[in-house]
Amino acid sequence: MRTFWRCAAWCRQTSQEGRDVVVAIATRSADDFKNLSVEVLSAFVFIELFHSQSEYMRYQGIRVTTLVDASLAFVLREVWIGKYGGVIDWQRLLALSAMVIALGGVRTPAVVFSPGERDVDAAQA
Repeated sequence: MRTFWRCAAWCRQTSQEGRDVVVAIATRSADDFKNLSVEVLSAFVFIELFHSQSEYMRYQGIRVTTLVDASLAFVLREVWIGKYGGVIDWQRLLALSAMVIALGGVRTPAVVFSPGERDVDAAQA
């Protein structure tokens, strides 16, 4: 039953975002476009978190790349919001940029040295 209410809340939020798209296109307002961008980026963060949860349910564990992808989506969302809002100072921007570089540095070896899908499937059999 809990899953039903979560799906209903997600559908309601999606319909609100659809109305935001129409308003942003029709009025061509910069504020509406900012709000739309924030909502779309928030949806990407939720998609990454849902992907992490579904992977955990399937494999009883989470890959490093999945966690890094969710973290990158969140950090890039924060950078985007700060730059659009004009409220981000250079120290915070520098710190978030360093975090993006560090997460990219963690993700690269995780992809290069990760076992292939066949190795994971063979280990589970």
